[in-house]
Amino acid sequence: MISDTNPVSGGLQPSDIERSGLVPRRFVMRNGRTINVFADDNIGLVKMDFIFEAGTALQSKKLQAAAAIHLITEGTQHHTSYEIAEFFDFRGLIVEKSNDEVSLTLTVYGMPRYLDELLPLIKEMILSPTYPQEEFDVFISMRKQQLMTNFQRTSFVARKRFYECLYGTSHPLGQYTLPEELDQ
Repeated sequence: MISDTNPVSGGLQPSDIERSGLVPRRFVMRNGRTINVFADDNIGLVKMDFIFEAGTALQSKKLQAAAAIHLITEGTQHHTSYEIAEFFDFRGLIVEKSNDEVSLTLTVYGMPRYLDELLPLIKEMILSPTYPQEEFDVFISMRKQQLMTNFQRTSFVARKRFYECLYGTSHPLGQYTLPEELDQ
């Protein structure tokens, strides 16, 4: 959402976007979800963002949201993590996964000619991920190492403590995961 108070946009107004041709075509699916398409025929790429209202503030256990999105490409009922990786690599597709306090995002970049093959796999990844134990163990191990490294950084510790003081420890935004908690 762009507003006149957004310092990043430099005062960009919604009317500026409309004049630039970046007005989305909106489609409403049968389930009521909206798809916004920003078309530019001069670019031979497709970028798809799948955004889920399921961030860390909404999780019932620590690291649940991060694990859910980061392991989504690691196996489905019909495809192994290797098969999914091969599918993306062979077609030159790029996958990005992220999470924040309120959302999980799966972003895929690729050529439009692969959409017919890609969309069923994306649907399968979203609706029937398997979260294999061995992939989960690797994720936990890597996250633990990352946390231990981050806790050596003053800026990381200061930000965590700031949110803890600002929101309190009972609020999801005031909580943070400690490396030893990952074993749970």
